[in-house]
Amino acid sequence: MPKGQGTMMMFFFVMLLIMVDPNIRTALGEGMSFLLNPSIGFGGTLPVISVMLAGTLTGLVSTGLRVWATDFVEMEKSRLLQRSFQKQMNDARIRRDTDKLNKLKRAQPHVMGKQMEIQSATMRPALGTMFLAIAVFWWLQVFVGTEVAFKCVSLPWTACWPLDGSFGLPYWVALYSVMSLPFTLAFSAGLKMWRLRRFDPETES
Repeated sequence: MPKGQGTMMMFFFVMLLIMVDPNIRTALGEGMSFLLNPSIGFGGTLPVISVMLAGTLTGLVSTGLRVWATDFVEMEKSRLLQRSFQKQMNDARIRRDTDKLNKLKRAQPHVMGKQMEIQSATMRPALGTMFLAIAVFWWLQVFVGTEVAFKCVSLPWTACWPLDGSFGLPYWVALYSVMSLPFTLAFSAGLKMWRLRRFDPETES
């Protein structure tokens, strides 16, 4: 078994238990209430702000951890190496250069192994961020169900958005996604650009 795979399998097993057992989900949400209700709950009087801050929290922490643990320079080097390797493979096939093609095939496991190593390192911080996202998600479930006195909020696209409505998922999930996704994408792109500020693809290719 590859290094770290056992830990990842155990983590996903725990996540599966949380997802399928409503008692564990409720306990997790209630546990997070002790931390989040005093800080961003506002007594249930500002649910839109609470949802926005919950999305911002998960976006900041998950993106920050992922960017901190990801070596974007190595990822770009691996991408350029893979592109160059595929180009050489295609050229060798077109020219029917059997010797070069055999050499490239022998080197292919090393190239693929390097890529898998980088992908594995990128996945590791995702375990912690996934748990945080799930914990905040189930806090919102408990929060909207028990702390928010009113079930309809005014938003730019509608005068009354029912928080307890459902389209397969609760309406507050759509609100959470709309508010958190753009911020998370922008923050991630900004951090990635900062990490790659000294990387020159021309010198690495």
